[in-house]
Amino acid sequence: MKILMIEDNDDDATLVRVHLNRADRQGYVLRHATTLQKGIEALHRERWDAVLLDLGLPESKGLDTLRLICTTGRDVPIIVLSGNSEAEEAVQALKLGAHDVLDKSDITEQGLVRSLRYAQERFRLIQELRHRSMHDPLTGLPNRAYFDEQVERAITESGYNSDPFVILFLDLDGFKTINDLGGHEAGDKLIIDVANRLKDFVRKGDVLSRLGGDEFAAIVFGVMDCEQAEQVADRIHATLAEPFLVGTNRVKVTSSVGIVPCTGDSDLIPSVTRVELLRGADMAMYAAKARGPGRTQFFDEDMRRSLIDRARLEQSLQYALQKDELKLHYQPIIDLTSGHMMGLEALCRWIPDDRPPVSPVVFIPIAEHTGLIQPIGRWVLKKACEEFAEWKRARTCDEAVPGHVTLHVNVSRLQLSDLTLVSTISEAMEENGIEPLELTIEVTESCI
Repeated sequence: MKILMIEDNDDDATLVRVHLNRADRQGYVLRHATTLQKGIEALHRERWDAVLLDLGLPESKGLDTLRLICTTGRDVPIIVLSGNSEAEEAVQALKLGAHDVLDKSDITEQGLVRSLRYAQERFRLIQELRHRSMHDPLTGLPNRAYFDEQVERAITESGYNSDPFVILFLDLDGFKTINDLGGHEAGDKLIIDVANRLKDFVRKGDVLSRLGGDEFAAIVFGVMDCEQAEQVADRIHATLAEPFLVGTNRVKVTSSVGIVPCTGDSDLIPSVTRVELLRGADMAMYAAKARGPGRTQFFDEDMRRSLIDRARLEQSLQYALQKDELKLHYQPIIDLTSGHMMGLEALCRWIPDDRPPVSPVVFIPIAEHTGLIQPIGRWVLKKACEEFAEWKRARTCDEAVPGHVTLHVNVSRLQLSDLTLVSTISEAMEENGIEPLELTIEVTESCI
């Protein structure tokens, strides 16, 4: 067992070495680093079976030392050697990533061996749990959470110039039809077969993940330019070209591929974030799908501008209610036989202070995506009922206006899943004296 000890006190290091030599039947090999920097260099240079870490090093004190070791990205059991017998520090060390804590004043041969075994077993169990949480149970591929981590790491380590890479999002064309006709078992079998073919496509060091449903994603390293990136996408299409056997039927499957290049000839800004990269790949993939099956689409400058504009709209929409930028317009509902107005449909409009009015076709999907549709929807309900009540009071003086008129308010799919929707509607009606027959709730097309 190769053990790295990061300890500035020679006496403590000698004591540990003596105990391990006495327990030599276990085959312990101890290496000693006297500073944190030397320890980190050793972790990057070699593989280790365990680390014994002193928290009182000259250049770093306390739990900050453990944090720095954990951020090296090296998976290894860590035993903290503490001169502090405080139980709280031990608990915090375990929460931060240590696998055991050993009090320096109580180091014995038996205690040291027991701690090493315990740390390794705990490390193994944590790795097993982490693997389960980071992998798709159907295909065995890494899942979205793992993929997000790897994208973050690729951004940090690449610098885009020294180690270029591309991100690909892949969506199977027509999968829903196959799933509907053959059932979920047939759909699952196809997903597994697609995953197995894609596994053969990726090289060692690349990352392949199943994001969910029929969506896959990959990080491919060493791609120097967009031409090479397109060649990668062509290989994916070729990998899936051979028909799949689903039950007794041979099924031909194509895919739509979206690519975000982080290469030397990429126009992406150096400060691009993981979220922006993944959104870009997603946008490119849907753009490819819109062009027809089996297509590839790069994330380009136009898409990047669209993504930036959308991000700005999302940010502005957060404050639209506070700044009183949302207004209600009313569309009359006319009885074509009599020509009389039978109802009013409340329509939400966004009129920002710093830009032209934003179409509901644009901002409603953004509100649904961000969850802002809930507070906006509640505001629309209450405001519409309030203004309808005012209009009713005013029209009693106008004999030219015919009798019964109803108020129509749209609710989205997300609002229907809100458990407070019924109480919100009831409160708005009661506060404004609106009868049940005077209010019609309409569901949007997204609910169907």
